[in-house]
Amino acid sequence: MAQACRAVRATSRWAMTGTPIQNRVTDFASLLEYLHIHPFSNPKTFEAEIMKPCLREENPDVSRMRKLVNYISLCRTKAVIDLPKREDEIRYLDLSPKEREYYDQVKHNTIQKMDEALAHNPVAPNQYLNALQWLNELRLICNHGLAHSRKSIDKAMIEVAQDQPWNHKTASKAFETMVKAGQAICQVCGENITEGTGEAANSELPKPSLFKCLTLICGSCIQIKVGGQEVLTCSCTPKCPKVDVSWAPESAETRPEKLLSMMKPEEASTKLKALLYSLQRSSESEKR
Repeated sequence: MAQACRAVRATSRWAMTGTPIQNRVTDFASLLEYLHIHPFSNPKTFEAEIMKPCLREENPDVSRMRKLVNYISLCRTKAVIDLPKREDEIRYLDLSPKEREYYDQVKHNTIQKMDEALAHNPVAPNQYLNALQWLNELRLICNHGLAHSRKSIDKAMIEVAQDQPWNHKTASKAFETMVKAGQAICQVCGENITEGTGEAANSELPKPSLFKCLTLICGSCIQIKVGGQEVLTCSCTPKCPKVDVSWAPESAETRPEKLLSMMKPEEASTKLKALLYSLQRSSESEKR
């Protein structure tokens, strides 16, 4: 789709975004490609003239990036658009009896598994990944209630044993879990690869590399470390095997919109009911 948009013939182009740079500098490069901002629409030119000065380990320079943004952008600041004062409202909800029973059951199993894992080998990286998966299940139950029980929880509980082969299948499952839990953080630049955005969806960058010790290196850092420079790796001795990974969207059967279409009114989660009630009470002039 991105390639098709860039290929459209046009005398004028414009793009509107609230996050021109969301995860990394290369996010901005894709906008320049679409806008045909010569010569920075060429990824190699952007990397050499804009990205590398910004990401230098010593004396990083963002002046070129700022100058480029100022020349091609029309920015509306908070003062111009006159936003109303932000108001945060925290509402505590009680789960329904069936939701509470289901939640407590999964919570009890999670505590048992975590106790067993900590007693076995608390510092093993696979235990860290498994704990994230188990805790994420509890969060999803709070969001989706009984509808979440339609999913196969056993498939989500991916065990990464030390003797398990580290291949594309096991690494991709581990990477997807890290992304969904918000823990897919590059060990080099500290950027977080978020679900369905940024590098996880950018086919023009090298794929991130995930080591069996769960050290993750993003495609941007891999791209920078080229031309005879030091090859990025984990800090383990001996070095762990690595696999190039990518995030794949959920299947149609497990997408939230699919679950909603299958859901009976009485199965709607407490959180969803509270949200709908709040929207119905809000003024029609409010942004929803």
